[in-house]
Order: sequence, then C-alpha cells, then structure tokens
Amino acid sequence: MSAGLGTNIATSYLIGGGFAAGWVSYFRSTFLDETTVPRTLNVNVPTCGLGSVRGIRVEPLGRASSVTSFTTTSGTVGNGVFQPVVTNKGIINQNIDCTTSASSFDNDIDAFNAGFISLSSLNPDLGDQ
Repeated sequence: MSAGLGTNIATSYLIGGGFAAGWVSYFRSTFLDETTVPRTLNVNVPTCGLGSVRGIRVEPLGRASSVTSFTTTSGTVGNGVFQPVVTNKGIINQNIDCTTSASSFDNDIDAFNAGFISLSSLNPDLGDQ
C-alpha cells in the first residue's frame, strides 16, 4: 500500500488504510481456511491535487521505462546499428489531476496518474514482459 505525494497526503493514507482494512476483512476467511491462494498485491492511492479519487482500477503492472522503438544510427535493417527510443512514465507525480475523463489504461501507472487507486498483482506468472 502506498500513497501519492502532495499537499493532500493525509486523505490518501486515510483512503488507502480504509481500502486495506476492507480488503483484509473481505478475504480473511478464505485465507484462513486456505480455500484461496494468497496473492501479493501492489496498491497505490493517488493524492489528488484537483478533484477526488475516481475509483479503483485493476491494471497490469507498469514499467517506469520501456523501449518503444528503435532508430537506425548507421547501416540498414539487417546489418546496422540502432539506438533504442525509451519512453518514461511519471511514476512520482505531484500534480495528479483526478478530474480527467481518461478511462482506458495500459497499466497501473497510467490509472494512478489519472486519479484511480491502482491495483496490480505482483505474483510472478512467467508471462510478464
């Protein structure tokens, strides 16, 4: 469980603590009787500069940096030298706008930066990139 940064951080921790308590309460009996395999979850609560937390989104775990393409620096395809084009996501964002209308996300970072509590499984499935 983590909360964002900013001036309204106490509210983020209050929301996050309530979410964690509700989650444990809801699933406690299944964990105790071992009918459900426990999962490790990454939960991030945004600190909204504008607006309020927009809800909860379950999204795949995002990457702070990804190679999105390559640029040829010399030679040709098949026999050349290439420079990766790296895209960085704002994972430490102090100006989260929880009033945005964005509703479709690729990962937990994008959902978090759009004002949603992001929930991602950290259990390895060997299918991650």
